[in-house]
Amino acid sequence: MRTPVFYPSALTFKIILLVMLGTVAYADSVTISGIVKNPADKPVKKAVVTLRNLKDEILMEETTNRKGKFTLKDVEPRFYYLVIEHEADGSKRIKINPRKKRNIDL
Repeated sequence: MRTPVFYPSALTFKIILLVMLGTVAYADSVTISGIVKNPADKPVKKAVVTLRNLKDEILMEETTNRKGKFTLKDVEPRFYYLVIEHEADGSKRIKINPRKKRNIDL
């Protein structure tokens, strides 16, 4: 697994990312959801979560709610970059492969 790419600003995100398979055994799509937290383990509201393909084109974008939660639905199971940005807390970019149900805590 490759090391996540960091932006120049100091990162202050803890990201709890839950990648879930669709409800059908052979689903054509998955749901990517998670909670963005700061170093004090507090939810980060209004963080922008962007799903990008490997050509760095934006496919989906969502803003976290007041509890730091986000959900990206109907995602094809392939490799992506997940980019999380917040004005006060910096940004983070990770490569994900949402083919299997798993938790990622960064």
